[in-house]
Amino acid sequence: MPRRRRRKKNRIILKLMVLLICLTIAITLIVNKTLSRYESKGISNGEIEVAFYLLNNSTQSMNINLFSMVPRIAPYEKIFTVANNDGDKRTETALEYEIQIITTTNLPLTYKLYINDGTTDIITKTVIEQDANETYFQTLSTAKKSFGYATNETNTYKLVINFPETYKTVEYQNIIESIEIKIDSKQII
Repeated sequence: MPRRRRRKKNRIILKLMVLLICLTIAITLIVNKTLSRYESKGISNGEIEVAFYLLNNSTQSMNINLFSMVPRIAPYEKIFTVANNDGDKRTETALEYEIQIITTTNLPLTYKLYINDGTTDIITKTVIEQDANETYFQTLSTAKKSFGYATNETNTYKLVINFPETYKTVEYQNIIESIEIKIDSKQII
């Protein structure tokens, strides 16, 4: 009888080991699928064209939400134009305008702004302020530019946004950065 008991005991131990191995594999597969990872893919199209038409004294703005930003080597690019005409009408007086880029400070992003395929960053002033809701905003400003009224003129701007790969951590996962491009134009008298 001791032999029978030993064989029976060994079979039970063997069955338990097989069951434990199967459970371990099943749990590992389930946990790997349910755990979130900080690797997502987003496609940024640098060809997004936004146009601001300055025909008189006005302030125009546009918001850009950067939902799928992930840290990477290549910068993100947003293209927009500012013109003294809309294709049909042209300003009747000379205008000057200033660009402000207002961003939330949720992500450690750096910004550069280039005009007409230039290679010099035209951002001249950066200010970080807190609003009444204790939210911090960064305002990037450029020097004033001007348009005449005799011919159609357009300036093309490229906003370059860097989100370095060194920030590829869980801490920055699912955080949204918002950017507002604001153009303030006035007649030159």
